[in-house]
Amino acid sequence: MAQDIETIAVADLFGPPSPGRERTDARILAAASGIGFMAIRDFPVDDWLTRDKRAQLLNIFALPDAEKAKLLRWNFDRTKKNVYRGWFPLQPTAVSYKEGMDMGPDIANAQTAGFDADDPLREPTPLPAEAVLPGWREAAAHYYLAMEALGNALMRSIARGLDLPETVFDSDFDGGISTLRLIRYPLRDANSGVDLSGPEFSASTKARRAPSSGANMPIPASSRC
Repeated sequence: MAQDIETIAVADLFGPPSPGRERTDARILAAASGIGFMAIRDFPVDDWLTRDKRAQLLNIFALPDAEKAKLLRWNFDRTKKNVYRGWFPLQPTAVSYKEGMDMGPDIANAQTAGFDADDPLREPTPLPAEAVLPGWREAAAHYYLAMEALGNALMRSIARGLDLPETVFDSDFDGGISTLRLIRYPLRDANSGVDLSGPEFSASTKARRAPSSGANMPIPASSRC
């Protein structure tokens, strides 16, 4: 029987020690060590998740193709040097029909991002010019920092749940290189000619390979961060 993914209110994680925080810690540890997934709500900086703020961040998907092309990764434009950060376009025959933008910590703090041309995880992120999307860079930076703060709070909660010092994981994530991915799944025609021959279309279970269910179904139009 499938387990439901629990939704956990996390506001208490950002306050002082309290019975409420202990209960939240216990629920987070149970989800992390059980099903391995959780949904969260009541993040103190939820103002970055409002409809208006989210729409501002997702305006990047409305850019003309010529502007998006300036942000492409190397595997889509061999004249580019960035191989990990940047834009990936819609691929009409791919099983997963999406476009998106991968960004690194330099969008939030260019001075301490630790650029390294030989390390794709530390390469600078190609970004749209301010004149093209006014205010977008600031919105992306705030969102990145908000998600980083949330991740740190969850790690501290898990540490407490394991009866460890709550800061035990802090040094491992100091100067981190987390990726923020903005992604859009537009509606696709069910008869668009999806390539079902690749390994990503099949799943292996008990030494058998079987096609993933629903791969020919149109994907509802949606956007997520």
